[in-house]
Amino acid sequence: MVPSFRIVFTAALLLSGASTLVLAVFSYRQREKPGALPFAGLAASLALWAFVYAVGIQIRNPTARIAILQIQWLAHPSVPLFLFLFGLSYTGHDEVITRRTLPLIAAIPILVVVGAWTNPWHHLLWTDQVIHVVDGVSVLVPTYGPLFWINIVYGYGIEAVAIAMLIRLVYESDYLYADQSALLLLGIAIPFVANVHEIFIVGATPAVDWTPIAFAASGVAFGAAVFRHQLFDLIPATRTLGRDDAITQLESGIVIIDSDDRVVYANGEAGDIFERDPRDMLGRQVQSFVDEEWVDFDAVDALAEAERGGRTYEIRTSPITDRSGREIGHTLVLYDVTARKRRERELATVNELNALIRGVNQALVSATSREDIECAVAAHLADADLYEGVRVADVQTWMGEADRWRVSGTGVDDDSAATVSGGHGAIPPELDIDRIRAERDGTADGDAPVTAAIPGDATASNWLIVPMVYGRTVYGAIGLVTDRTDVSDREREVLGELGELVGHAINTTESRRLFATDGVIEMTVAVEDDADPVVAVTVGCDARIDVVGIVPKNGEGNHAFLEVTGGDIEAIRDRLAAADVDVRIVEGDGESGFIDVALDQATSLAPIAERDTQLLRGTVANGTATYELLVPTAAEGRTLIDRLSAVFDGTDLRAKRERDHPFDTMDGMTPEDLESLTDRQREALEVAYRAGYFEWPRDANAEEVAESMDITSPTLHSHLRKAQRTLFEDLFDRDPE
Repeated sequence: MVPSFRIVFTAALLLSGASTLVLAVFSYRQREKPGALPFAGLAASLALWAFVYAVGIQIRNPTARIAILQIQWLAHPSVPLFLFLFGLSYTGHDEVITRRTLPLIAAIPILVVVGAWTNPWHHLLWTDQVIHVVDGVSVLVPTYGPLFWINIVYGYGIEAVAIAMLIRLVYESDYLYADQSALLLLGIAIPFVANVHEIFIVGATPAVDWTPIAFAASGVAFGAAVFRHQLFDLIPATRTLGRDDAITQLESGIVIIDSDDRVVYANGEAGDIFERDPRDMLGRQVQSFVDEEWVDFDAVDALAEAERGGRTYEIRTSPITDRSGREIGHTLVLYDVTARKRRERELATVNELNALIRGVNQALVSATSREDIECAVAAHLADADLYEGVRVADVQTWMGEADRWRVSGTGVDDDSAATVSGGHGAIPPELDIDRIRAERDGTADGDAPVTAAIPGDATASNWLIVPMVYGRTVYGAIGLVTDRTDVSDREREVLGELGELVGHAINTTESRRLFATDGVIEMTVAVEDDADPVVAVTVGCDARIDVVGIVPKNGEGNHAFLEVTGGDIEAIRDRLAAADVDVRIVEGDGESGFIDVALDQATSLAPIAERDTQLLRGTVANGTATYELLVPTAAEGRTLIDRLSAVFDGTDLRAKRERDHPFDTMDGMTPEDLESLTDRQREALEVAYRAGYFEWPRDANAEEVAESMDITSPTLHSHLRKAQRTLFEDLFDRDPE
């Protein structure tokens, strides 16, 4: 038996509703993904329409049939609404959907639903509904009111917009979403055509509505898009929104202009560069806020570079063409290359400095005096393009106590210290000797380098001060005048190395002069200050301390061997230890003996031991230390006095004279003979000698001497035997030639 039309038609409606209901449930489960929630609403509306219509065609009672129709009208205006919302969200344009715009978009569908349920009172949606039975199916033939036609115009309009967005997506994505979009359009078009046929072709003719039947085709098409072509996995909204966010948040400025050079888009970074709101730039000629040389679209490399707001930008332009190859605009991408340009300048500066230092080093090799060194440094630095001028001087000149400038370059005048700025308004600063020494010791606060940029006023040049140092000795400084406001850390490091190189050269030159020349300076210096713990222990007692010798000890700095007479040696040791002095009794008890004292910066002997100075005699008694010294130059003597005066207030230069033949050497043995010894051998030999190891009877045995050097007794014997063998070879096997 062949089923009746009513049964077949009802089954088709139920199948249509079931297929779209499955899609609604699946889409709702994917609701976190763009477009899934409105798509679930669309599929649910289609399912509701099909199921309610399947029930309605079974009912012939007018009252019940109208009630079913009112339920069906919950779906009619919802279908185009959810389709429109899906199109916006799926294609990445959901910024249109806000709390303010959504009620406006949904206003007419809500009005239509309310109108359907209140139609018996106003008849705006339909004025009459007549029931006809066609092939056993109950159908309604309506007479529509004005609200119905408003719903049709609005519904078809937003459906058309949704269709247009999907078609546009195909072209914008280079057909990446072509399969998805084609299936969606097919699922939309079939019921749309059926609905147009129902309203405008069938009209008042009694016939079934094929629109809900078409939903079955929509379910198949939508299902293929969802399950086979990854509708909610490969989402264009992610691509669109991600691209927009990337452009918006890009640290480079983006400006898009049309063929008439009008701005059609500018991201936030471009607005920051031009100090304008990107929205205010839209529609304006690009030349109104961009220099013409920035936008030379005919340039071969399409690349320009410009300065703006103290920053450097690289501007790259590229044409925009349509699918026919016609030029329809240009893009301008502005890259902030300030940091790169700074690094390039820093690298160029360091390379030039390194080349400069090589030249300075060659000049230092041939220099025979401190004056030659300072003049060579000033001349080489002035010849470079890095600095406007150079001044080199000793500490006293930098402190304003003398006027011994070495001047080169145009950035400074060869004048007195008062006008050293050369008209630039930047006065050279005084050297902070304590700060420099603290940095050398690693005890300075902060991370300040040895070199320091010291700015003048807003229009002035700046001084870059480079101390000339050797160990803790500061010989002076190199002053560099520059118009740059910042100096890289690498340049500071290189300049610091230059200062150490020059300081080492000065030290070597003056040491050579001390050993080679017959003319040296003999000085008598007194220190009367109980800040020196060695001086303090002689205050108010009859003790006398004589400096026997100063030797380096085990890489731990200099040690002094002191002879104590007329005082309690153990009490003196205890007082020195209480003052945090590293002290040890080498020999003796009672009121005489020898002690070993580590020289730290609290003792006046420490600066003497660190410099190229020969200590002829040193005596401490009655709260006064008296030193007879030989120094190579008067400048070295001044530096030593300054160093002592900075720590000890009671420093006094009591005598000073030039002296010939500074050294009294032993017959048959010269200082050069000791150069064949290693540092360790020489140290062991001198410590043993000072401790009385070679006396008879011995004042100290091998174990005691070894303990003072922090080595074992066999190691001491090894050093002594090797040193004695070397000295005897030089003495007895020396070539007469």
